[in-house]
Amino acid sequence: MKNKRYWWYGATSLFYMIIALYNPSLVIKSLQELLKILYSLIAPFILVIILLLLLENKKAKDLIKKAANSKHSLFFFILAGIISMGSVYLIYPLLSKFKKEGVSYAHIAAFLYARAVKVPLIPILAYYFSLKYAIIFNLVLIMFSFVIYFIIKFIEKQRWLE
Repeated sequence: MKNKRYWWYGATSLFYMIIALYNPSLVIKSLQELLKILYSLIAPFILVIILLLLLENKKAKDLIKKAANSKHSLFFFILAGIISMGSVYLIYPLLSKFKKEGVSYAHIAAFLYARAVKVPLIPILAYYFSLKYAIIFNLVLIMFSFVIYFIIKFIEKQRWLE
């Protein structure tokens, strides 16, 4: 599997070298776009790395365990899902840490579903559809975060995820 990955990197590099012989400006433009993308990803990657390092702390682990086992934990995870922004791929390592600390799949599912609520987009949604629609739409999303929680909790109790 690893050899295939290195083969792909070599083939891609060779392709860029061949294109550079015929059209160097195209390769330069492509590399500039790559740098723009990498530059835009630096802040989220640094934030996730900092969060992961903070979660290695004993106090943070105890806080997560305490939050996951409290009676208000569902509200905490849904609120965290609403607040969280950015690519979900950056959040997967964080959710993995939560799972290792004892957070249930139901909490993680509710968190992920609550990410569908996009607070910064509510004014745009209200402008194009109406404020009433925007409020109902987001309340339904939040309500279904609870529904997803209870469905996954039921599945966990049936031990279908093991």
